Amino acid sequence: MATFEEEAFGVKVSDLYRPYNDGMGPAIDATVAAIKTLCPNARSILDLGSGHGEPGCTIAAAFPDAYVICSDLAPSMLRLAAQRAADRKLTNVGTKELDLCDLGAIEDGSQDVVTANFALQHAPDLVLSLREIFRVLKPGGVLVGTLWQEFSVPVVASEVFANVMGLPPPDTAAEKYSGSMRLADVDMVNGAFKSVDFTFADGHDSFSETSFNVGTLQEAWKHVLISQLADLQAAEGKGDTSIVERAQKGLEQVATARGYLQDGVVHMPGRFRNFRVTKDSDV
Repeated sequence: MATFEEEAFGVKVSDLYRPYNDGMGPAIDATVAAIKTLCPNARSILDLGSGHGEPGCTIAAAFPDAYVICSDLAPSMLRLAAQRAADRKLTNVGTKELDLCDLGAIEDGSQDVVTANFALQHAPDLVLSLREIFRVLKPGGVLVGTLWQEFSVPVVASEVFANVMGLPPPDTAAEKYSGSMRLADVDMVNGAFKSVDFTFADGHDSFSETSFNVGTLQEAWKHVLISQLADLQAAEGKGDTSIVERAQKGLEQVATARGYLQDGVVHMPGRFRNFRVTKDSDV
């Protein structure tokens, strides 16, 4: 898998996530609405896995009296987040390099709100990450965010990659709770919340739909096959000169069959759930 800091087929991998960050509207709206409902007077907000700076920048605009930390493990993403905040003239945004399982740079009980939009699935140890979040939250603090319930990108990417590389068709059943979908099991995630002593808040586990415009076929294949780009580029480097053409045609076939190709543009749909939990005020 290509890392955020690398380039693949002449494009920075970090830039390939832009359509997903830019198309996060419904998820961002759900997170902002949760904060307004549960902690409208928030003054300290930590956004985990901010990527290009969302939902952190939108949260900062909605809560001008709060200081928002956009955090990510990739320095390239933090640079993009800082630029996004500067472009929007937001003076209440900072950035910090943080591991989801190690928030040691954040003081105990210092945050009114922690947000995590499509971030927790990247934590190697969910419970450890939740314990760290619980630690940095103030008593009465709130953790809100989103998780994938269904997401077309990893499914389509696996199918296209298998076709391009001449591999057996992927086992979609095995992928149901893996990768970006690894936290789609509602009961498992809620069990993790309970094990860390979080309390479910009103609106917890509400569901919404979204869709990402990843462009025309000439560019969409890179956005869809981000996780497989390193392997594809390696194959091209070994003399497989038609691999890009096959990737584009493979995506066209799968996207057309699934109804994701509309007027020459690929739209990748998904269904997500919004979680809302609190740290009891007497902790």
